[in-house]
Amino acid sequence: MNKSKEIAELKELLSDWKWRITSWRLYKIKNKAGQVVPFIPNPYQLDLINNLSYKNLVLKARQLWFSTMIQILMLDQALFRNNIACWVIAQGLNEAKSIFNNKIRFAYNNLPEWLKEHRPLARDSADTLEFNNGSSIYVWTSFRWGTLQYIHISEYGKICAKYPERAKEINTWALEAVWAWNYVFIESTAEGKSGDFYDKTMKAMRLASEGKVLNEHEYKFFFYAWWEVEEYRLPDPYLTLTQETLKYFEELESEYWIICDEQQKKWYQVKQEEKHDDMLREYPSTPEEAFKVAIAWSYYKKRINIALKSNRLSGLPYEPSLPVHLWMDIWWAWWGDDMTVWFFQVFGKEYRFIDYWEGTGFSMQDLHAEVLMDKTYKWGTMFMPHDAKVHSQNDWKTREETMKELWYKVKVLERWAISDRIQAVRDNFKYCYFDKANCSTALDKLGEYRRKWNESIWGFTDQPDHANSHCADWFGYSMIWIQEIVKKDKPINTGPPPAFFNRMTGKMQWPWMGNNRFWL
Repeated sequence: MNKSKEIAELKELLSDWKWRITSWRLYKIKNKAGQVVPFIPNPYQLDLINNLSYKNLVLKARQLWFSTMIQILMLDQALFRNNIACWVIAQGLNEAKSIFNNKIRFAYNNLPEWLKEHRPLARDSADTLEFNNGSSIYVWTSFRWGTLQYIHISEYGKICAKYPERAKEINTWALEAVWAWNYVFIESTAEGKSGDFYDKTMKAMRLASEGKVLNEHEYKFFFYAWWEVEEYRLPDPYLTLTQETLKYFEELESEYWIICDEQQKKWYQVKQEEKHDDMLREYPSTPEEAFKVAIAWSYYKKRINIALKSNRLSGLPYEPSLPVHLWMDIWWAWWGDDMTVWFFQVFGKEYRFIDYWEGTGFSMQDLHAEVLMDKTYKWGTMFMPHDAKVHSQNDWKTREETMKELWYKVKVLERWAISDRIQAVRDNFKYCYFDKANCSTALDKLGEYRRKWNESIWGFTDQPDHANSHCADWFGYSMIWIQEIVKKDKPINTGPPPAFFNRMTGKMQWPWMGNNRFWL
């Protein structure tokens, strides 16, 4: 009778998935010392377990073992539920093999014998475990077919940064394979302000700040900072805190009400000396700080950080006595031209970037009527790329001819090598100033302009990644041209254009009061 009661109690406990993964009785892992120990969720893992939503996005500090916990949870579901398909997407093949062998397969091999006998393997391959109940768990670098009940994307920020095409495939195929009322886990450290991970994080943070009740399609945001981890402390009585460290924690307390004790500050200081610019990414104090990262393969991020510290991103007023020059990049699409435009003034040795605009599906006439006409700037020279001489199929005019007919002073530039443009930016960025209201987004794009990752050589190439290239390319062209103009000491404007007849509207249009145009 007692034995029957024990069996009944055990069956009741086994029906509770939270008990199964937190009881210490079923699952084992390797700890940091390589020892086989029961899986005991830490406080951060327990917080995630107790607050799960259907879609979960975790931004975290390093070494909190969320990946291990999520994979234990998925293995548990595959063992105790029938016909469940679980998939883990890793950032690379080596990571996929490590996850599968050291976490998932290891946990299964160390299950109690009675459970392995009850749930034997129907298939065991290099990336797949299938069980006799029709459930399975896979580990790979992507996904393109089938329907899933659970998916875990590990280090999605790194995938978005290094492999944008694979990130697009994951977003298009893998995440769409998980139907409503099933579970998605995305966990990663941050990798800069671009890519799908950044976009999803910003949206999830906004929903969290609004206190919205989430539906089954919206991501629940989880953030775990380094200062919440009890072991991140250093009780060293002989270590002296630097002025830089003290200033950092004073700002942390005043802006975010985050109060750290002396041992935490000492730990952070020592770690920061090891990690340098990677500290913000790997051990962030706030979600916003996680994305303020100097990526190792970024061309300009370190210079941007210096500019920020030097207060060169601030309120930058338009100077009416100086012309505003335009740097345009244009790339063709069947529905119209996509464009980016930098607006800047030369003030002595200061290059003042006062505005930035980008748009999709615009013609040259649209740019003039919908964007430039709303600006109150006195125009100087409009610099356009070499393909501005290509004829349009609509009116057989070039973009250069179209803008000249609208009375802009246009100069079409020859091609310059990418390496020359990058070097020109590096040489002249110390003279650049940016308007905070108009150029913050563009400055983020410059910071994300980086070398392209090549998986076949497992390293960075000498060529830039296409992401953010349109913004960065013509910033580089501006640096070359300004450099040449400064050397030759020649003016680059002829003042505002005269009055002209606008064929698009059938009305006269002319500059007035510093090119503040009015329609008649």
